[in-house]
Amino acid sequence: MRQPQGAFFAVVPKQHGAWTVLIASFIIGSSVGARFSLEVILLLVSVVAAFLGRGALGMCLSLSPAERRTQGLSAWIMLYSGIFLLSGAWLVLWYKLWLLGLLGIAGMGLAAFSLSLEKGKKDATLYGQIMNILGLSLIAPAAQYCASGSHSLKTLGVWLVCIFFFLGSVFHVRFLLRRRLEAGGEFVERLAAGSVSIAFHLSALLAVMVLSKLKVIPLFAPLAFVPVTLKALWPIIRRNRNPLPVKLIGRLELIHTLVFLVITVVVFADR
Repeated sequence: MRQPQGAFFAVVPKQHGAWTVLIASFIIGSSVGARFSLEVILLLVSVVAAFLGRGALGMCLSLSPAERRTQGLSAWIMLYSGIFLLSGAWLVLWYKLWLLGLLGIAGMGLAAFSLSLEKGKKDATLYGQIMNILGLSLIAPAAQYCASGSHSLKTLGVWLVCIFFFLGSVFHVRFLLRRRLEAGGEFVERLAAGSVSIAFHLSALLAVMVLSKLKVIPLFAPLAFVPVTLKALWPIIRRNRNPLPVKLIGRLELIHTLVFLVITVVVFADR
């Protein structure tokens, strides 16, 4: 029989990118909220439990009934669901953070849709990745609202900047991994292959500039998107005959996420 510790690690999602989005969104949201409290800790417990439960449920859908019993997935799903619902209900009912209820419902809806895509082997498609980003990035406004105790345009703004940034990473990585041959070709080939990524990053930069002008986000918030926009343009400007290793791409994405996190926290704090 599988040992409990082994069973636990078996149901922990292995998607490093998803963990990065979850953790970064939580740090940004709670930092922008500018108050670390029991409510914020409860929110972290709730979202991690929801994420683990969604991972266990996704694994459950891909296994036979006999394999599910061997893994003990039903017990893990019930445990994570219970923690998520209990901590979430505590936040909504005891602390009267009503918006968390709506965000939770939206998150569960996106998670259910993501699971349906995963069951149909479509979770790795662009559409599936977009759905995952939309769901995980909801943690940012939830954390900001939970930490500050109120919602405002800043709540919307912190969600939008997270969506733009993490979706940009999706487009950039897909270009590097799925268009490797073109990425090492001539300038025209590189430009054509990376056009979607470039268009998205430039549009995101323009969008955050407009949002800053409308005072939805701080004036200097667009600075957080300058490094990633340059990152998207660099493979087009400079020819790299040898495709980047997957691990190196992952490390570079992590570095850019850390840079984005620091700049975003600083500019929102100065608002």
